[in-house]
Amino acid sequence: MTTTNLGNVLNFSTGGEYKAFTSDNEPPYLNVMTSPTLVDGQVYVRDADNPDKYLAIIGVGNKVTQHCEYFTTLRDKIPAELGNPTIKSFTSRGGLWHMEQYVFDDMAGIVHSINGGKTNLSLQMLAFRSVDGKTSNTIATSMLSSWCMNTQLFNVVDGSQKHKAKNTKNFNLGFFIGDVTENAIVFNRVIQEQQRLAQLKISEETRKTLIEKIIPSERINRRMIELANDNASYWGNTAYAIVNGFTNYASYADERNGFTLNATNSNLDNSQERMLSRKVQVQQWMNTPAFLDAVAVA
Repeated sequence: MTTTNLGNVLNFSTGGEYKAFTSDNEPPYLNVMTSPTLVDGQVYVRDADNPDKYLAIIGVGNKVTQHCEYFTTLRDKIPAELGNPTIKSFTSRGGLWHMEQYVFDDMAGIVHSINGGKTNLSLQMLAFRSVDGKTSNTIATSMLSSWCMNTQLFNVVDGSQKHKAKNTKNFNLGFFIGDVTENAIVFNRVIQEQQRLAQLKISEETRKTLIEKIIPSERINRRMIELANDNASYWGNTAYAIVNGFTNYASYADERNGFTLNATNSNLDNSQERMLSRKVQVQQWMNTPAFLDAVAVA
């Protein structure tokens, strides 16, 4: 058996603009099927439109819910009070992994810079999963900045910002979404914290020292210091210059910030998953003792 290279697809995005789904404009979900292997308890995952080539091997206990069914049901269950989201779709590993990004412009708040600038932060929900058993059904609450189009996962420590459930036979999407939608409750608290960080002054030398403590790798921290310094021109010498440097790293991977992604050895590109991992990494940086001590309320 061989694997097929379906590449990496990024849909519904042009120059940072979002395009909402319509009845005639849905993402090209991968439709899969399973077939037996020679090993008891394992089955092949195949592209239903190209079944001669398998994409993965999973255990027979994995419930294969098609991406189309899962995400269509998820969108139908988004509470009306959040407003009508604009949606962006990402795929990885030939469509085995799929993520949809929902931006709720009706749920937004403004953060002001000490230099007179501002950004609008909109509530955002990231829903991602895979049909090869490698990624659970996961929904993470985040926010999108209108100033730089950076994405940041909620940096709250009470666990309300992330929900995960394995795609087993007992998985119930309706109950899952019911828990997730409570995330909007903490959004105002998150906006208030972002505004506090935008007013919290940190000198350039302290900023450099702090980044070096959080990121031990000299190769990475050197670039991050430069990126945070660039952000300080807009946000001033504040904690928010560091935050925006971090979130830029998690949102872009090209010559603009110097944090390009290394090519994968696999013939199934996973760059979108790696960018999501950066968002999680930034959340971890912002929960380190060094960062929390530096931005602690006096």
